[in-house]
Amino acid sequence: MKRNWKSSVITYSVAASLLASMSASVSPAYAASNAKSSSVETSSVKKVNLFKRVSSNSQTVGIANKLLNNELYVNSNWAPYKFNGKLTWKENPYKDDTWSFYFQSLDMVGYLTTAYEQTHSQKYLEKAQWYIESWMNANPSPQKQASRFAWRDHSTANRVVNMAQFLDQYKGSSIYNKSLENKVLKMLEKHGDFLMDDKNYSFGSNHGIFQDRSLIELALLFPNMSHSQQWYKKGMDRLLVHVEEDVTKSGVHKEHSPAYHLLVLNLFKNINGFIKQFNVKEPRLTGGISKMEDYLAYLGDPSGQLPNLGDSEPYDLYSLSPKALTSDKLLYVVTKGKQGKKPDKDIVYTDGGTAVFKNDWNKETPLYLLFTSAFHSTTHKHADDLSFLLSYGKTNFFVDSGKYNYSYTDPYREYVKSSLAHNTVTVDKKSFPITKDQVNKSKINTCEISKAYSYVTGSHELYKGVKVKRTLIHLKSTNSIIVRDVMESNKNHTYTDTFNIGKDVDVKKSAARVFTLTSKLDKKQIELIQLTKMSTIKNYKGSSSPIAGWQSLEFNKKLPITQLQFTNNNQKNADYKFIINTDTKNGIKNYTVKSTPTHDIYTIVLKNGKRTNVQVKK
Repeated sequence: MKRNWKSSVITYSVAASLLASMSASVSPAYAASNAKSSSVETSSVKKVNLFKRVSSNSQTVGIANKLLNNELYVNSNWAPYKFNGKLTWKENPYKDDTWSFYFQSLDMVGYLTTAYEQTHSQKYLEKAQWYIESWMNANPSPQKQASRFAWRDHSTANRVVNMAQFLDQYKGSSIYNKSLENKVLKMLEKHGDFLMDDKNYSFGSNHGIFQDRSLIELALLFPNMSHSQQWYKKGMDRLLVHVEEDVTKSGVHKEHSPAYHLLVLNLFKNINGFIKQFNVKEPRLTGGISKMEDYLAYLGDPSGQLPNLGDSEPYDLYSLSPKALTSDKLLYVVTKGKQGKKPDKDIVYTDGGTAVFKNDWNKETPLYLLFTSAFHSTTHKHADDLSFLLSYGKTNFFVDSGKYNYSYTDPYREYVKSSLAHNTVTVDKKSFPITKDQVNKSKINTCEISKAYSYVTGSHELYKGVKVKRTLIHLKSTNSIIVRDVMESNKNHTYTDTFNIGKDVDVKKSAARVFTLTSKLDKKQIELIQLTKMSTIKNYKGSSSPIAGWQSLEFNKKLPITQLQFTNNNQKNADYKFIINTDTKNGIKNYTVKSTPTHDIYTIVLKNGKRTNVQVKK
């Protein structure tokens, strides 16, 4: 029996009927919001704005032309792969799992359909149809697939978006054929059933959100499909679990990477915007969006870039559209102070494991210090607990590694995830394991923000039998940073403090235990002072044996940077003390620490002879 499926151009009356029929089986908030809607249009047909994998820009047609010429382009990270006009769908020319993921997502269809939208040239739609038919012939079901990447959680979800976009344009085109439409719709129904099955679902990962997005899209676009009601309920119920469990109460996404915080935020916003087209409201979805935007406002460095933390690449916050923002603080950042509300200089997200200290938002020489200590999950997690980033003026002086790629057999991928690629403590020259049993073994302990100083302390027990605690103090009168690490164990260990220094910085040992860091951008100098005597100090830059001194700012690309390693051997307990002065003539000369049952009292001696005390709560 043939089902009377609808195309993606639907009336509000059809959507309203679907929602009314679902009201008995969906969540109470959903049913209530639908019942309150009294202005549903019943006579006019309105085009629905669909999700899209590919943005429309000046490069789209050029990419589509390559695809017409059998140059297989899936993403800018790889050169196009030339094929002979036929595909087996087993291809993996770069032997890269991520390439296969984009390939099986049918992002080629997204580029071609978007080019058709720009030019109305049917050759692009014809080629998109060819890719879809070729893929369907080779991968008719999860039980019969050409590649293990074909029917996977993320690729299946993304394929729905590309195929729905194609159908939306195909329906009104001159090459439209009812038989093909029905074949694609039947395949989309298989996709919906696959995505609904919890056995195929990615719990605790942003991949699951993509799956929910596609289920919700299928349910609302094709309400007459046999399982559309179940798809919507399943998709929204699981999505709300992500909203409530994947983000802390303060608005920090738990995948440890600013890039993924932004990705998930945009997913929530886009899904929320999509369902609103059907007069659906979900308060639990909208409630956390503003807090997540606030977090981005604080994360941005003085140049407006998101930090290269965890599995992130630099992203320019200024590229965000002010009209799409709900946070006044992020609006201030994106408009460079022309609109919105100026955020505080310092903030500590205790539940998110992040602290950000700044000297001011409008200083000529801005200081930006970020500290991280959290182990929420293994997803996109690096061994970066207790690490920090520091920029001053125009220069990133202390940096993290970036993601490089997702090829887990690549030794450089293993390196960029390791503790040595971050500004933190390594025990016995090995990175700690990133496993589920490590969750919640890292945290921010105490903090204080005052006019004279701000501090944060964090600790972890991610190495078996070892407790590591770090204190960072920003002394505001001199823009100096205190870095102190305390390690405790019942056995002897080798403890190493690593400092990774940005690509635009020259490093020189200028005195005993003093390293001068000079910016290549504006010639500003800061100094790293080593107060603790070390048995060995090593300097690496772009080393392949051992792998050390590398940073990645672009996917699959790495560049050499300077890395300093300070090490002592055969110690049960250790106390490592460093100073970072942003002014080499002024700042901190030395400090001592006296411990009480409730506080560590830091007596700080400045270069001009003055003394000041900071009490750090334990």
